[in-house]
Amino acid sequence: MERMKKIDTAYDEVLKSNYDLYKVKLSDLKEIAKSWYEGFDLKEFDKRCDHQVGIENDAEKHSFIQAAGVTSNYFFAYKEDDKHYLMDGYNRLFTEYGEKNLDAIVYIKILTTPLKDHELMKAMVYLNAWKLYNSGHSYGGFKIDNFLDRGFRLFMKSKFDITFDSNGEYRTRTREESDFYAIDYYFHGEYEICADFKYPVYAVVQLLGHERIVDDIKELLKSNDYMKQPFPHYQTFFYGFMMFLSRERLRGNMTKQTLEMYIERLKEDKKFFKKLQGMSWTDSTRKNIFKFFEKIEEELKEKSEE
Repeated sequence: MERMKKIDTAYDEVLKSNYDLYKVKLSDLKEIAKSWYEGFDLKEFDKRCDHQVGIENDAEKHSFIQAAGVTSNYFFAYKEDDKHYLMDGYNRLFTEYGEKNLDAIVYIKILTTPLKDHELMKAMVYLNAWKLYNSGHSYGGFKIDNFLDRGFRLFMKSKFDITFDSNGEYRTRTREESDFYAIDYYFHGEYEICADFKYPVYAVVQLLGHERIVDDIKELLKSNDYMKQPFPHYQTFFYGFMMFLSRERLRGNMTKQTLEMYIERLKEDKKFFKKLQGMSWTDSTRKNIFKFFEKIEEELKEKSEE
């Protein structure tokens, strides 16, 4: 850290943390930041670019992008004990295409207040808020794979040991369904008539920052770890659980929730469980599962009001 000159110590009102502000040459910061990730294959978090035609050879385009990024001058990191986690600046520090000779003076704000997991997620949402521009009420809207871009996924792996498997798109297939595609349902606002529309941006922000968000993501990824469905329509039931779970979180229910809890309840309802397994998939299958969870929602609401 001797190549980084501390020039200020203050409190960030938005990110809710004390910080140290350092002045450093870009080339030095690149070396320092890479030293935080010994044992990591940083290229693994940049694989999406391999599937964009011509992106690796478009030096002029990426020289401009990297230079434009450096003009903002700011990078962010979080310090916990003797470890550092980059929060913003992956493309400018770790990608190997684009401008090679640029060596501007830049600044890095290192958060020093011990933050809880969900507080770190809130900070990451603020630092990546520009990606939410298309997350409105329209069909489609927010997409988790776009939001959890390279640096965000590196942060989640290094800090929370969370890895997203993309179902053979960028690496060896180990899922029937991509983790990104699956957990995207956590951001669907489901109704009996439809489950195609995404939550508006304010709800997405609330979901990404509630106190159990890291636990929920780990639970959803664990539940998506299969190559063959354990029973017919497991996948549809799993999607229904995710949409139910996000409704509960938005309602303020922060109790522990697992898919296993509701599979057990499903199996206790022998009549419905048998009916579900015999269905040929249509949207009526989803509607039946929605009604299953809707009944549970009503029970939970009544219990919370007692």
